[in-house]
Amino acid sequence: MDRSMVARFVAGAALLGVCASMLSIPSQAVAVRQDPPAEEPLKYEKDAWPFVKKYCIGCHNKDNAGGGLKFADDLKEADALKMKKEFTQSMRKVQRKQMPPAKAAQPGDKEKARFLDWVKKTFPKKDEA
Repeated sequence: MDRSMVARFVAGAALLGVCASMLSIPSQAVAVRQDPPAEEPLKYEKDAWPFVKKYCIGCHNKDNAGGGLKFADDLKEADALKMKKEFTQSMRKVQRKQMPPAKAAQPGDKEKARFLDWVKKTFPKKDEA
């Protein structure tokens, strides 16, 4: 056997040894941490207005100010931002499950949470600001 054949034999044996050792190593699953998707920022047009339009305006409008509370049929964000008293009152009623009335359509948990969060974020209490 000449030197080149010995070198090829040794290289082949080494490669075979590496492959065999790789096969004997138990595979380990690598856990990749995935952060939950970030919650979208709260927006009047998406979180507050649809809630007010669907659950409030039917009874609290220009023609029928139920409980003294009324919202315009086309309440724009600029006007809503001037209605801290009305929105905080609505928030408390929704939190206490006094509104919407029991016989009326009820918001889903996520829908309600987004509305309440928008009100809290938009009109923080003085000690939270």
